[in-house]
Amino acid sequence: MESVKTSADFHAPVAGTITATNTELLSRPELINTDPFGRGWIVEMAPDSVAEANSLMDIDEYENSLPEEE
Repeated sequence: MESVKTSADFHAPVAGTITATNTELLSRPELINTDPFGRGWIVEMAPDSVAEANSLMDIDEYENSLPEEE
């Protein structure tokens, strides 16, 4: 991924094939921050292993794994 000031590698949680990219981000990159679960998506993937994808945490498991804020 690239921006005006930097570039970064994209790391996916599972191996797979990218099937779609969000070209709207080319003109509206702020969507990644303002609407990450809606219009700010980056890629769609088809996982190589359904079992590997099913082993990922859901949102509730992830939030429960975070340390409590002080």
